[in-house]
Amino acid sequence: MSQTVVFLAVVWLCQLIGVPRMWQIPVISALVSVPVLYLLADLFAAKHAKRSVGDFSGLWEISPFVSVLVTGVTISTHAAGLIYVLKTA
Repeated sequence: MSQTVVFLAVVWLCQLIGVPRMWQIPVISALVSVPVLYLLADLFAAKHAKRSVGDFSGLWEISPFVSVLVTGVTISTHAAGLIYVLKTA
């Protein structure tokens, strides 16, 4: 969750200091893709090892509901940051 807070701070900071849109979009897009790639890497590694190997799969073993909730909140927050930048820039 701290990564999500830092992400939102970066988005708002870029808007406040007036970073040109052409520089914001690639950076923000990369930050949006990181949680998705991290999730996919964890899922493929867990499938290959046939056990939990990362944060998402470990949380899934403890509580599937919380795992889905944390993943959903993280990815949707990052997507909302990207949409915010695209609409306001």
